[in-house]
Amino acid sequence: MVHDLGAHTLELNAGSPPLIPEIFPGVNGAKRLNRTVADAQSLMKSSEKYLAYMAIPFVLSVHATLLVAAIRMIREDGKDQSTDDPTKISLDELHERIEGLWPSSLPAGDLRLFHFSRYLRNRIIHFGGAAGSNLRTEYAGLGTSLRKYWEGLAGRPLPLVSSKEHLDLESGELIAVLAITKHLADAMNSTVAQQLSRSYWALAVARDYK
Repeated sequence: MVHDLGAHTLELNAGSPPLIPEIFPGVNGAKRLNRTVADAQSLMKSSEKYLAYMAIPFVLSVHATLLVAAIRMIREDGKDQSTDDPTKISLDELHERIEGLWPSSLPAGDLRLFHFSRYLRNRIIHFGGAAGSNLRTEYAGLGTSLRKYWEGLAGRPLPLVSSKEHLDLESGELIAVLAITKHLADAMNSTVAQQLSRSYWALAVARDYK
């Protein structure tokens, strides 16, 4: 929405020779964008992509923190005897650790799309957003129903660019990742809440009170 409003405002000044600080003198920070309207329009057009590039890895990292906290609670309640550091467990294994304790507790479709989201995150973090040669294969591998599910969340099909081009992500893909992680978090919270013992929850309440 903000992107669209900004683009519309710039469109009203399209072709204007003055620089942005002259057109919007009252806007805080406008002097830093000492560009023409055409330059600003170009930057605005790509802003959603870079927002997605920054936010998708952050969303997955926050979700990982939640999973680690859940694993620690499970261990404190004696429901998991593992002793490895949960913060060292790979993101592609965290859900499966919980699934191993209570099978079928997490929605399979969202879990599959979570791993697809991880693929996008890895392309962003480790390859600067380059699509790579496996993008089409990964997307096709979701199957028709999951692709439709993803596209319904994102509001569009995933743009399939060439391997050397950068992922053409927008706010829709970010919304899809947010929705998928929320579904998984809700399912995990429900499962953990039911499976942890009453005595553990009593201890948790006492800790919070203190």
